[in-house]
Amino acid sequence: MKKLLWTGGLAAALILTGCGQPVPTQVSSEPSSQEGPRVGKARIEHPPGGASKPAELEAVNQTIITQRASIEYKHGIRLIYWGVGADHLMMEIRSAGDPERVMTEEEQIAVKETLYKLAGKPFSLALTVHSCCTQPANLSGTVKKFDAQQQRILVVHPTGKNGNTDDPEANWVRLESDGRLIVKGKEVPDGLDATLVGQQVEAWTSGMTLTSYPGQTSALKIVAGP
Repeated sequence: MKKLLWTGGLAAALILTGCGQPVPTQVSSEPSSQEGPRVGKARIEHPPGGASKPAELEAVNQTIITQRASIEYKHGIRLIYWGVGADHLMMEIRSAGDPERVMTEEEQIAVKETLYKLAGKPFSLALTVHSCCTQPANLSGTVKKFDAQQQRILVVHPTGKNGNTDDPEANWVRLESDGRLIVKGKEVPDGLDATLVGQQVEAWTSGMTLTSYPGQTSALKIVAGP
């Protein structure tokens, strides 16, 4: 069975970005080396009346599902995930267009205000901002295959193992639509292709990995070659 690995430390029903419409999924709370760097730590902000009730949070969740596109367009962001916890809604976002740009505090406040307005009132929220490429890459290895149909590369780590097995650590990696591909020091606008096979790459991922084997993830930035 395929699972989505999320490193937030709490199992919940989440909505994951990807192709097509977002869908609920179960998330593992086990730690992972695939986690991307983050800006600060998410702090739960409760409204003046205290923690929100589950029914209220689920209503907010459904609103976000229907209004996701407008939220992303208005603020120039991507919703990486969101989901309902025990007494709050958790959400991780990032800057769109330039995944390496760090969102300002003012921009984060504006996103919260939009969410509260859509909900009709403030609700319990833990907002995290994902920052790309400020730390060492969280995935690396040799490109063994290129999947032209799904526009992804198979990256195999030279020494890492898949859990307690003898299988090498391997992941199918696709490049986000606004992601960056750097090959031998030059930016490549055309995306992934077969010329990457055999090259060493480093990738900064969105922090979400489908734990099939090989794993499946998306990258905000991929650097190939020396």
